[in-house]
Amino acid sequence: MNDRVIFCAIQDNQLIGTIALKENFILGFYVNYAIRKIGIGTKLLDYLEEYAFRNNIKKLKLTSTPSAFEFYKKRGYKIKDKVILSIYGVDYPEVEMEKILSEKTYAQQRV
Repeated sequence: MNDRVIFCAIQDNQLIGTIALKENFILGFYVNYAIRKIGIGTKLLDYLEEYAFRNNIKKLKLTSTPSAFEFYKKRGYKIKDKVILSIYGVDYPEVEMEKILSEKTYAQQRV
């Protein structure tokens, strides 16, 4: 897996979340289901976005499940297309989304 960068959230020596970046595509974004909705996913995504921007990646892409769609929408991701992911013969409806990263976003975060 040398083709991607992986970031992890650790709490009390336990892995509680992961997110990865392959070129400009976000993948492997998971937060322990038992502790969702407390900001861990937001922190992971913020970290990845700033990393991407600092490494001259100006547009991020991802596919969202229906359950995560609103999370990404609130974070500024825009719908590009509806897609079907087929995994082991099972089709999953997802939404392809993208976000343009800008200096303004990261200048505000540092203030």
